[in-house]
Amino acid sequence: MAKQKSIQLSVPKPCTQAWDDMTPKTNGRHCDSCNSSVIDFSKFTDREIIEVLKNIKGSFCGRFTEYQVNRPIAIPAQNNNSFLSKAMFGTVLLAGVATATNAQASHQAVISPVQVPVPIPINNTNYQHKANKENQQNTNPKQISGIVTDIKTGVPIPYVNITIEGTSIVTRSDSGGKFTITVPDTLTGKITIDFHKFWHKERDFTLKTTKLPTYMKVGLRPKKERIIMGRTFNCPAF
Repeated sequence: MAKQKSIQLSVPKPCTQAWDDMTPKTNGRHCDSCNSSVIDFSKFTDREIIEVLKNIKGSFCGRFTEYQVNRPIAIPAQNNNSFLSKAMFGTVLLAGVATATNAQASHQAVISPVQVPVPIPINNTNYQHKANKENQQNTNPKQISGIVTDIKTGVPIPYVNITIEGTSIVTRSDSGGKFTITVPDTLTGKITIDFHKFWHKERDFTLKTTKLPTYMKVGLRPKKERIIMGRTFNCPAF
């Protein structure tokens, strides 16, 4: 298995220019001091950073949170064999259909009627009804849906990690901040659901499994992270 590629961003000499004094433009601002564009990565996910860097060669100016620099950022693997796999699957499928057709034609003349014994029905209605009721009670997971938003702006927050503490149950909010998490009936008493996003403060809720809500609107407060701005270099990993 090939090792997954990654890049690491660093700003050796942070810029001291005031961000608010720069001219706004698409994806960032223009710095008059060095006459260059500064891309604002501070609200980007790792995947969005990778997509932007695919079109950049050499050095560039960027604005980052402290969390985004000096750590490996994994590059998603691309499946270059998707077309070949589909073609091979189609060939195997056609071969299988042809084989089945030939087999059917070769055996068509020797098919003879077969007598199949019909079982006598047993009156077990009450037993079956009781079994279905027990199975329904034993497999009755509860789903909690909702949306995660910024507590100050009200803007939905995408890709928030949502976990039930002490379990392996985890999900993420979608691009619109919406989520659904399933609570199995094996969990009893109280559970704690944790909402975590690296540029927002973590928040958790302790709930009783006997009174779980069906919908939650969760507000997260943004962190006051240190912003780093300056020139960095795109790693030639693409």
